[in-house]
Amino acid sequence: MYRVLVIAGLLFLFSCKDTNSKKVTDPEAIRLNNKAISSLNTATDINKGLEKAIGNLDEAIKIDGGYLQAYYNKFTFQNQLKQYANAIETGKHMIKLSPRNAELKMEVGETYAKSGDTTAAIPYFESALNIYNKVLDTMSVNNDLYKALKMEKAFDLIILHQEQQGYSMLNELIANERNRNYKAMYQRMLILKREDILNGQAVIGTAATEVY
Repeated sequence: MYRVLVIAGLLFLFSCKDTNSKKVTDPEAIRLNNKAISSLNTATDINKGLEKAIGNLDEAIKIDGGYLQAYYNKFTFQNQLKQYANAIETGKHMIKLSPRNAELKMEVGETYAKSGDTTAAIPYFESALNIYNKVLDTMSVNNDLYKALKMEKAFDLIILHQEQQGYSMLNELIANERNRNYKAMYQRMLILKREDILNGQAVIGTAATEVY
């Protein structure tokens, strides 16, 4: 299953024009990124399709080394192929490009955990929690990212064995949410256990587009 999440009828994919408003991405890199995504729709062998897509993304990254979305797609597909060591290296490049992006750190931590190295994973989760705390303490509740970051923080707390606080935060989101679709999504997230989150079941796939 690819990292694609349907929320309130919106489908988040990995093709895009330019997710970094502060930087103009090379058009050829964007074309190769989108080619990588579209090629998966026609792949008869999913593993070969993912490998081919990674090849396209490598070309995109070679053209534009600051293209975070291409790195994120590559990271996602390497995880799908269980190429965890490679995915971790790709993840480290992503963090260099966006060091204040807590969800990226969460996902690299999850990849370490899936590889069997939970010890190496913990510093990434702890670093992510520090970022969530700083950002949410100063962010308006009306900010479009507020709820998503609060949900991510809840998952991080659960991973770090602060389950009571994490589930309480999810219940707050449910109690304060008026949109039925979002409320249902939070309720589905509420049944996830720590192991489910570590396995990536809580990933929403929008890390590369989060700017705060």
